[in-house]
Amino acid sequence: MGVRFVDENTVANIARILSGNCDVIDSGTDSSDQSELLLEMDAQGLLNAHFAPGTVWEHATFGIGHSGYDDGYQPDSDPPDFFGDARTRQAIAFCLDRQEIVDRVWFGQSQVLDTYLPPGHPLFNPDAARYPYDPPAGMALLEGVGWYDHDGDPATPRLARGIPNVPEGTPLVIDYGSTSSIQRQQVLPLVAESLAGCGIQVNLEHRDAADFFEVPGSPVFERRFDMVQFAWLAGADPPCELFTSENIPGDPGVLDASGSPRFPRGWQGENVAGYSSPEFDQACRLAKATLRGQPEYLEYHNLAQQIFAQDLPAVPLYLWTRLVVTRPDLGGLVLDSSHQSEMWNIEEFDRLKD
Repeated sequence: MGVRFVDENTVANIARILSGNCDVIDSGTDSSDQSELLLEMDAQGLLNAHFAPGTVWEHATFGIGHSGYDDGYQPDSDPPDFFGDARTRQAIAFCLDRQEIVDRVWFGQSQVLDTYLPPGHPLFNPDAARYPYDPPAGMALLEGVGWYDHDGDPATPRLARGIPNVPEGTPLVIDYGSTSSIQRQQVLPLVAESLAGCGIQVNLEHRDAADFFEVPGSPVFERRFDMVQFAWLAGADPPCELFTSENIPGDPGVLDASGSPRFPRGWQGENVAGYSSPEFDQACRLAKATLRGQPEYLEYHNLAQQIFAQDLPAVPLYLWTRLVVTRPDLGGLVLDSSHQSEMWNIEEFDRLKD
């Protein structure tokens, strides 16, 4: 068996499979733009499309700790604190039809997430709070916070009434940014459509990945956003550190009252939500410090997920899928997310016999 390195031209690679010039092609993890075509060809028996959950998870992160609030909220210059109340974040999760996104963009080949771990992970906490698509529940939470429907029309944005650090009468209009990848161009309009049903107007913004992530200028790592959508890689260890206080990005030269760096990770910090919870920090710290196999290891990771799901600094959206395409007469391929290469069991590959 030979190995041929090809480019990312989907049409050309499918043609290679159909012509018999290739047996196996890895289409990568972000395969949302290819799924429909390949599923149709699979159904026609022209090729085999193999899908499996990946280790990359997409999320919508809230700008809880906007960098403008680092010196205290300034009503004359700082943006409204839309997400200071966890109930607003929970409401958005209830109003967001994540299963519809999975079905329409990933053609049902992915799965909705409840925490930063997928349901199949051995440390997943099944008792953590869940937010199924439930617009009435979301709207009830918004009313409780003070976002009221002033005209009885869910298609118009709600207005603020008596919400701390939100000027009276502010419309619930949020900016929602992401990269310009094909997947996000498909997903973001569905996000806006879902949230509009609860009286939340969403202004969408796409940027090149370099503009989106690179400091200086990054709205993500400089914490200058309402909501942003992107992905993190999830390994075998639960990535609770993504949301710890010490991992908030910021100017490494800024010192706290004791003279220590206020942002110890500097611009490398990954907690772009600016979320800070001593309880979560402690649970994550203890989980990371406990040896695997000890009862406390599961206990602390469960607790961290429980706090995360209640406070919801980010809405986990879905797992990216891994997709491998093979000739219809090739057998033995087994996709396993714990292996980085689809060729991990190449010795088992074989031609199927009629």
